[in-house]
Amino acid sequence: METINLVSIKNTSRYIINANVTNKTKYKWHAIHFEVIGRLDDKVIMIKSGEDYDWVIQPDSESMISIPFKNESGEDLEWEVNIKDLSHDRY
Repeated sequence: METINLVSIKNTSRYIINANVTNKTKYKWHAIHFEVIGRLDDKVIMIKSGEDYDWVIQPDSESMISIPFKNESGEDLEWEVNIKDLSHDRY
């Protein structure tokens, strides 16, 4: 998953990560499960897990996903987004 941008909500510890997901298979993907990892000096400071059951990406295409979360560490972390699981339909 390629992270496109990180949006900070002014005067809060809330953020939104917008990520681009590419499906190079012949199956439709949906119901994505993900984790957001925040690191400082290569140490994991925060992990947020979540899912989006309404998210869908067609075969051989791309889709954006926006993940809201709260950074309670107060640190300027490096962020990573990983897909943990998703559902697919076989044609």
